[in-house]
Amino acid sequence: MTDSSGRPRLREVSSEELKEVLEEHRKWLESQEREGSRAVLIHANLRRGQFRRCNLRGAILALANLEGTDLYNADLQGVSLFTVVLQNAVLPEANLEGASLGNAQLQKAVLTRANLRGASLFKVQLQNAVLVRANLQEAYLRGAQLQKANLFGAQLRGAYLRGANLEGANLNLTNLQSAELTSAQL
Repeated sequence: MTDSSGRPRLREVSSEELKEVLEEHRKWLESQEREGSRAVLIHANLRRGQFRRCNLRGAILALANLEGTDLYNADLQGVSLFTVVLQNAVLPEANLEGASLGNAQLQKAVLTRANLRGASLFKVQLQNAVLVRANLQEAYLRGAQLQKANLFGAQLRGAYLRGANLEGANLNLTNLQSAELTSAQL
């Protein structure tokens, strides 16, 4: 099934199903992948979900709608978030190290003190996002849209920002040492 834009329709996930998926994922993590099962919520509608301090390490959430979701202090290390909608999401202190966020929509998301070290953020939409003191060291941000983003005190040492748009972004006290800024718009 597709919607009017030709994209696959989002799958509605009941609270009972979500609880079961998260429990199986917990078992999968605790047993080092011998029991339970990895959380796979592709094309899932998880809009305005509550995932505070949730361990979703290694989950697959590609193409999901997580708009307005609360992921405060969540462990999302290595999670597949390719082409997800995370507009207005709350992710302060979330661990997104090594996560795949290519083409994700994070406009107006709050990522204060989030760890995005080594994350893939190819062509990510981060306009008006709050990344105060976020760790983006060695992150791949080619073609990222960061217009008017607040990057105050963020760590971008060694980040790849070729072709990124940082127009109007707050870069006060931002560490851009060894960052690749060829063709970036400042």
